[in-house]
Amino acid sequence: MRHSHSVQTTAAAATTTQNPSISVTDWRYRSIYHRHRIQVIVLHDTEVPTAEGTVDVLNQRNLSVHYIAGVDGTIYYLVDETERAYHAGISSWGSHVGLNDASIGIEIVNTGVDIFPDVQVKAVAALCRKIIDRWNISPQDIVAHGDIAPSRKHDVSGWFNWTMFYSEVGLFPGLFVSNITTAQQQSILLSTSANSTVFDAKVQNLQQRLSDYGYVSAIDVNGYFDTKTEFVVEAFNRHFCPEFFVKEGLNSSTGDYIPHPENRRWYGISEERLTYLLENTVRDLCAQC
Repeated sequence: MRHSHSVQTTAAAATTTQNPSISVTDWRYRSIYHRHRIQVIVLHDTEVPTAEGTVDVLNQRNLSVHYIAGVDGTIYYLVDETERAYHAGISSWGSHVGLNDASIGIEIVNTGVDIFPDVQVKAVAALCRKIIDRWNISPQDIVAHGDIAPSRKHDVSGWFNWTMFYSEVGLFPGLFVSNITTAQQQSILLSTSANSTVFDAKVQNLQQRLSDYGYVSAIDVNGYFDTKTEFVVEAFNRHFCPEFFVKEGLNSSTGDYIPHPENRRWYGISEERLTYLLENTVRDLCAQC
């Protein structure tokens, strides 16, 4: 009997330890160093003429995006904002490497060589305003796919109306107001033709400032106007210098985008815009954040 009682007691003890009680005290307010996963908004253009076709292509390529903005301004919500979507690929911005982990992706229906309708641009801006408010995203962290992967991507294309977009969102109010003459705006300050093989302290300074704004991993601060610098300059001009950026077109024979070397030069207007951006943003480059 003693033996039997001992076995029953042991069994009972084993059963109770399988579901222990737990007491949780909420100390989240005491943890200072944390932030939301979402830090960046990435804008794309689909290169596919319809929202339905975009979904099909994404699924076929094992890709995804949080939102699609239709030509008529309709917003399609595909992936929860808290979930990781696969839209950015190999990419970097500021302290972030691999933007899928830190961003919300928005595909804008456009072939890449067409004007974006105003209603569509305004819808994207309204959506971004809500996302900015939800996640407290900084103005400099609203970027194009071409900004986070300048050597391999060129969307959203130069046809996207960034001037209207920023006005609708209510960010960078003086960005597209120039205080220099048209001749000064068009003046070429730096380019590959003069600086690709010769060290230039001015180029090094430009590279450092572009890195400070966000193009950290995409550019080498070496003083040479090299290929990586060309790609970053082109991405910057596409985003911030619409007055002089030569819009994308397609080669009728191959269907490939036609590159324009003049987009890869640093102009007076480029310098004015970068100066404004650096003066009106605060960049957190904490590598551990």
